[in-house]
Amino acid sequence: MTTENPADATETDDRADTPAADTEAANEAHGDADTPVAGAADNDDEHLDDAAEMFPRKVVEKLRKQNTSLRERAKTAEATVAHLQRQAADKAITAAGLKPAAVWAVAELADVLDNQGGLDDRKLAAAVKKAGEQLGVQPPKPKTPPRPGVGALRSGTGGPHSDGRPSGFAAAFAPQNRK
Repeated sequence: MTTENPADATETDDRADTPAADTEAANEAHGDADTPVAGAADNDDEHLDDAAEMFPRKVVEKLRKQNTSLRERAKTAEATVAHLQRQAADKAITAAGLKPAAVWAVAELADVLDNQGGLDDRKLAAAVKKAGEQLGVQPPKPKTPPRPGVGALRSGTGGPHSDGRPSGFAAAFAPQNRK
């Protein structure tokens, strides 16, 4: 163990902000200054120059353009998937009898999707129920079909006349039988 001079301590504090000082400090911490620490920063500019000379500029520019193009395609695909997921969820919510805006007011799209990105019926039903409870919105009750003859609209040509005359379109324009 060595004793440090306080003046040396201030020098190391001043050098602590530089990457070379970090490397030296890491090597000193291990006790062997000749063996560099794995992951320690290396300030050789030669390595940067060698890497830049490995690929011609045209190739690098081409790769950058391809990368940009692929990123744009990925963003477009993500937007399309999100739109299709939302559309499927809206259709299911409408089939449940609510307006999609009511469900989206209390839930997000990610809340009704499963791990693979498809609609989860249980989560969707829970979101519909939550919208009903929080907003006071309930799906409309199914309408019962009217019973025949009660409340049903009739056109007037539905059955034979009480006096025995035929009814229908042809009978309306047929010559009248006089008795």
